[in-house]
Amino acid sequence: MRLPKTARIALVLMTALGATTAGAQYAEEPPAWVDTWGGFWIPESIAQPVGIPPNTDIPGSLTVDTNGEVYVSGYLRTWKFLGDGTPVWNLYHQYFYGVALAGPGQVLLSGWSPPLRLIDADGAVVWNRGSLSRYTPSGPSQFGGAFHADFDDEGNFFVTDYGWYSSTFSGWRAVHKCSLTSGCTETWGTLGAGDFQFDHPTGIAYDAVSESLFIMDSANHRLKNYTTDGDLIGIWTGIGSANIAGCVGPEGIAADLFGNIYVADTCNNQILKYDPDGHLLTAWGSFGSAAGQLSEPSDVHVTAD
Repeated sequence: MRLPKTARIALVLMTALGATTAGAQYAEEPPAWVDTWGGFWIPESIAQPVGIPPNTDIPGSLTVDTNGEVYVSGYLRTWKFLGDGTPVWNLYHQYFYGVALAGPGQVLLSGWSPPLRLIDADGAVVWNRGSLSRYTPSGPSQFGGAFHADFDDEGNFFVTDYGWYSSTFSGWRAVHKCSLTSGCTETWGTLGAGDFQFDHPTGIAYDAVSESLFIMDSANHRLKNYTTDGDLIGIWTGIGSANIAGCVGPEGIAADLFGNIYVADTCNNQILKYDPDGHLLTAWGSFGSAAGQLSEPSDVHVTAD
């Protein structure tokens, strides 16, 4: 979605630490984050981490609406907070990994039970869409397991299909093109390392500057750039590397209003910032729980200030 002239960065951290991580401080845009065991933090409005009670859920991602209200998708529930961290509600929306702002008062959840769910600002279900299949997909509305989603400026949204429900079938490593009104109408991608193939596609971001999509091809350590019609523009290679047992590669990505791309380098406990031509500008973070340290960040989100 197109951003105004000011923006800040919100980081989503997936961590195995048993306590809430100290607030990270950086020289550039200050981040907000959500911790697996604790809560989220927005430096401008929250003095210390707050949010989800420890050991009650495993958050996957978050989004912030134009009112500054925060939505967090968890493995067991979806949570909503005011910008100062005050809880509003938490409701039973199970097995959703991604959350994206769909428009005023609406939030899109992506996962696998069902793959897509639209909810309103009170958490009520507007609709469920898509189906799961362990076998070769029969159409763009079938998923092996939805991961992240993002919206363009034309009312379309795009969903990465991680294939976690059907890991043995090559059809499930794809990107789905959908809309809120007509459902999913197109898909591209299979398992592999070719130009139109993916191995664990995770993060997806619409870049309003270039009017194109960036997709994190996690296990191939590539960031791939496509038109919104699925035509390949370019591939950035060597993005992150796995150095933790069981960690596949980078996950969430985001684009800012200048066309810079941010990557959650999950296995290396860093956030990477690239310019629009794919040159690495800076990296934040190292493993740990001290200020400025991260533990397996899974998403990075740019939101209006």
